[in-house]
Amino acid sequence: MEFIFHGNDTGAELDRTRVAVRFREPAPHAVRRDVAGMDALAGPQAPRYEIPGEKYTVFELSPEAGVTENATEYALRELRDHPAVVRAVPVYRAGTTSLVATDRIVVGMERSARGPVSMFERRGWEVVWQFGTDYVVRLAEHEDPVAQARAIAAQPGVLYAAPDLVEYRPVREPGASQPDAPPDSSDPLASSQWARVRTRADDALKAVGGAGSPAIRIAVIDSGVDRTHPDLAGRIVGFADMVDNPPHDNPQDADYHGTACAGLAAAIPFNSEGIRGFGGGCSILSARVMHTAGTEPMWNIAPAAVARGIDWAVANGADVISLSLYLEHPHPAVENAIRRAAGQGRNGKGCVIVAGAGNLGPSDKGVKFPARLPDVIAAAATNDADEPVGLNADKSGWISAWGEEVDIAAPGQRQVTTDISGALGAARAVATPGNYVRNFDGTSSSAAIVAGAAALVLSANPELTAGQVRDILCSTAYKPRPQEFPNGRNDQMGAGRVDLLAAVQKGLASKAGR
Repeated sequence: MEFIFHGNDTGAELDRTRVAVRFREPAPHAVRRDVAGMDALAGPQAPRYEIPGEKYTVFELSPEAGVTENATEYALRELRDHPAVVRAVPVYRAGTTSLVATDRIVVGMERSARGPVSMFERRGWEVVWQFGTDYVVRLAEHEDPVAQARAIAAQPGVLYAAPDLVEYRPVREPGASQPDAPPDSSDPLASSQWARVRTRADDALKAVGGAGSPAIRIAVIDSGVDRTHPDLAGRIVGFADMVDNPPHDNPQDADYHGTACAGLAAAIPFNSEGIRGFGGGCSILSARVMHTAGTEPMWNIAPAAVARGIDWAVANGADVISLSLYLEHPHPAVENAIRRAAGQGRNGKGCVIVAGAGNLGPSDKGVKFPARLPDVIAAAATNDADEPVGLNADKSGWISAWGEEVDIAAPGQRQVTTDISGALGAARAVATPGNYVRNFDGTSSSAAIVAGAAALVLSANPELTAGQVRDILCSTAYKPRPQEFPNGRNDQMGAGRVDLLAAVQKGLASKAGR
């Protein structure tokens, strides 16, 4: 029996400058202004943030009250007494990420537990999702999710209980754009994809007959994928929305992140449209598990949505799962979903699961969750000199996360990839318009490239287990400066930078029994 809210153990601490409020609907503007004008808050003119999907408004506390825990508790008590407020909760912070407890908790039960649903219903809780012995339940009004998680963890038959914390963080600014090279005759922007040359991706495509197998499915667990994009639409075989209820017909976010990852993983090759995915020709499953919103854009993500997306991908035949995301607060629901995918996916051969190691600031450290889990291939980012991405000379920019959990590296700067089609895309704001971006950065791009490479290896030999694919990718990785890889690896690049041709050749050899 375990109550899981790690607090300071994961760097999360109480943010004494903000609180989060959910209003009783409908809540007209006049009511929100009335609440914003309460003594404990900073006033109607102070900035506030609406967390999409969760119906939370994050208010700043009055600076006159002082930045203390007592001031936060006073504000929460005052807000909970207001008739228009359904829920008021503290905000936690870990670096640039803020965390807010939703009205949901996740409960893991022993297989022998009797009547878990009845136990939840007796407390007035609604079961909103269940897979195996993991349950996501919605609490009654005004109930404190941290206190309720702690209380239910003490009940017989309960393995763990944890708040379903929604995280939000600023969207990182992209770096410099990759300049366009002379167009390729078959895919106009493929010649601008410097990472294809570095990883021998075109030769790898030729080795499997010109394209990956459409029978191999890459699940992009992200902000959704543009189903109408001409370089993707012909390969999207399934989609789901784990964020909005009811789900959107075309579940994608205002942010192009998921579409960009899908393009790197599996944009259709040799169709005269734009780029070539590193697993081009393979199929795409899209699960939307995160929001982007706000005039100053923020990524918003909750663990239960990620877990649901992973389980959905497994149920829909995913061979490879690409996770270009991270959570500051490790969560057992996500870990359990990954364990199920690794053990039960692909009829027991296991899904190949890839995640970005993380983009760090100057004071951050460590590989992010879930990349650091043992069932996940953690992908770090390299530049066009086959070096780990680090800060610029003026100390701006970002660092590719490093640590003993890093398995492999892949290009992570200035990637040319798919954008949301038309006026909603990010490319409308850069010099060269179109349905593509030239500056997709981060271990998000590295993870998508490694996921595409894994799919191409499975195209060469679909009978490989997830562990065998991992071994092939790592054993064939290129070590640009071998002396920097004692015992065959280092903490910055793992086994080295991915080499698609060498990996595919080894996959083909395994099929031939060599």
